[in-house]
Amino acid sequence: MRAGLLCLLLLWALPAAAGVECWSGWGYRVAPGTLAFRGERMLLVTPGPADWRVGEEVTLLPLDPESGRIDPNAATIHVRPRRPRFFSTREGNRAMDDVADIVGEDSHLMLGMTRVGPAVSGTPRQEAFLRWACGRE
Repeated sequence: MRAGLLCLLLLWALPAAAGVECWSGWGYRVAPGTLAFRGERMLLVTPGPADWRVGEEVTLLPLDPESGRIDPNAATIHVRPRRPRFFSTREGNRAMDDVADIVGEDSHLMLGMTRVGPAVSGTPRQEAFLRWACGRE
């Protein structure tokens, strides 16, 4: 919990000039092997750019579904991708889906994530939109 709060504080301390980039999407805890759902859908975001390589740990922050912001009361989730599949959405955004291992749990996380940012123009309006899309505003 303390590490999650520290991560949130670091996110808010980043200057706007550093640019905003994250992966945003959804996830369900599922049982290994059967993929039986073990919970409700979660809205998730990475704290910044993510490297979805097999076996590399990725940090996910749950979003509050009411506000769309990073939920300061929810536990950070750490996953290790198993077989990430990358593709482009109709809008040209980079996307990824996988059934990843959850570090420290016997469940897996079925997830679908879309890359948000970095800003192309770097205008204040675009930066504000990207901060909102990454759960920071």
